[in-house]
Amino acid sequence: MEEFGWSREVGSWAYSANMWCFALTMPLSGALYDRFGPRRLLGFFGGLLVVGVALSAVATSLGPLVVGYGFLAGVGFGGLGPTLLASVVGRWFAGRTGLLMSLGFAGIAAGQLTLLSPVAWAAEALGWRWALGGLALLLVVAVGLALVFVHDEPAAFGLGRVGEGNPEAPRRSPDGEGARMGRGGAVATAAFWVICAVYAICGFTDFLVDLHVVPLLLDRGGTLLAGGAVKAVMGAASFFGVLLSGWLADRMDERVPLAASFALRALIFAGVLLLPGLGPAVGFAVLYGLSFMASAPITTVLVRKRYGVANIALLTGTVTFVHHAAGGLGAFLGGAVFDRFGSYGAALALAGALSAAAAGLSLAISRARGEGAGAA
Repeated sequence: MEEFGWSREVGSWAYSANMWCFALTMPLSGALYDRFGPRRLLGFFGGLLVVGVALSAVATSLGPLVVGYGFLAGVGFGGLGPTLLASVVGRWFAGRTGLLMSLGFAGIAAGQLTLLSPVAWAAEALGWRWALGGLALLLVVAVGLALVFVHDEPAAFGLGRVGEGNPEAPRRSPDGEGARMGRGGAVATAAFWVICAVYAICGFTDFLVDLHVVPLLLDRGGTLLAGGAVKAVMGAASFFGVLLSGWLADRMDERVPLAASFALRALIFAGVLLLPGLGPAVGFAVLYGLSFMASAPITTVLVRKRYGVANIALLTGTVTFVHHAAGGLGAFLGGAVFDRFGSYGAALALAGALSAAAAGLSLAISRARGEGAGAA
């Protein structure tokens, strides 16, 4: 932003555009995955992501940056996110949805842990363009490996889904009556709208923090390199948080760990507001990492238990659409609040209040009928 002389509000546009494009891609990519399977779509969405990051690296004005990072990378990442995970898990596994989804999201956290500090170092030592260029090359390798190892379904190899026919697998398949319920049937239920409300709050707070935590640290006396290190630690914390939440969602009422993650957020926002200085801000970032992705695997558990697997990617994508649409608003609002008031106080207070509300709403989601704790 300093290179172009942009305010934080203007600089937030590319990030917000990325979140909105990611969100809009979710229902579409989910419907495509449910119909065609994951393999043939990987190359398309992966190619968009690579081109978008590469274009961002050579951008000289706001327009190309919004097109590259905001549109192309947003659509590409949207097609390689939760809907892809939901499609693979639904097609290949008969149960343990929470743990399996959490392993996928833990890979995202591991990427933060592994890459953020080197990328921050490259941005400071070589410039942000070289850092993005190197990231584009890494994405080419990652997409290529995914095309080698990801296949549509086990039936192509003459196999059934993992867990089917296993005496330790859940007795009641999660593919029962709800398997025929598509998005139209789901939106007619109150539970679906409560789920969407919870994940709207989740997205608002997630991307408010994700975009503005480093500027917050800089405002309190930190450095850019320290900010990158803190985000890497956030990634490490989210790695453990997402694994724990997925494991718990398979073993108890999934609404309980969901509510607990939002209660933790409310306390964290209150703490960073009441305690000034760099130390509390660093503590805020690290603790927030524990809850940052904790709700992600629970999305598909909620959907699978209530609506089955035939449209699991579409419904997961629809909920994630709501999450990221609200996330784009949160990211933009953080910059707008800072530019107008000179601090993030009002935005953090709103995020804390919304988190407390989401904790209550999580427990208000109706229970899945006939599902045991381990059925998904």
